[in-house]
Amino acid sequence: MEEAVLTSPEYWENSGIDIRLNPKRGYSTEGLADAVREQEIDSAVVLATSGSQGDAKFAVLEKRALLASAEMVNAHCAVSESDTWLAGLSTFHVGGLGIYARAFLSGSKVASFAWDSWQRDGQVFVEACEKSGATLTSLTPVHLFDLVEHDVKAPASLRGVYLGGGVIGPKLFYRGRELGWPLWPTYGMTEACSQIATSVEGDAEWLPVLEGWETKTVNGQ
Repeated sequence: MEEAVLTSPEYWENSGIDIRLNPKRGYSTEGLADAVREQEIDSAVVLATSGSQGDAKFAVLEKRALLASAEMVNAHCAVSESDTWLAGLSTFHVGGLGIYARAFLSGSKVASFAWDSWQRDGQVFVEACEKSGATLTSLTPVHLFDLVEHDVKAPASLRGVYLGGGVIGPKLFYRGRELGWPLWPTYGMTEACSQIATSVEGDAEWLPVLEGWETKTVNGQ
């Protein structure tokens, strides 16, 4: 099972170039691992990112950087060995892979969920949360829209739902909170190995920057 591999010391502590690209996109990986090693990098993950616009680019993320990001997220969100993740985001996406890095460092458990089983009424997802006893999971605004549209209430076990991957409309967000979903809005980038800012207080308009990041305003923005 991939879950066991991605939470193991062998994966995170040993050398190796792990190329994780969406198989549906038809990327050519010929010579990619050798190109990474030529930069004197021997332990990394390669992901594709399009940024906010334009063609996809390859991001080379050293595993030690992914773990550093995971450590900051764990500290910010008080992730511990008592937590159980319901992991559905693809592991060729930094948000999906990041779950396993956080679980590895914290000793928390991971239960998998296949997003292709998602149904518009959200019941399959809720049942998976309840069956696994999930305390943490991740959703996109699209998934939240489905849950809100069908007035689906959050499972009692959840204490945090990382919400990211798109624009979060305030009306949608606060309706989700009214239904009991403990939403934690996030902002991140593939190149940053996951989250840069996250609000565990449930504020969709102001996201505290995680410790370890240096930020600055440019032209007052």
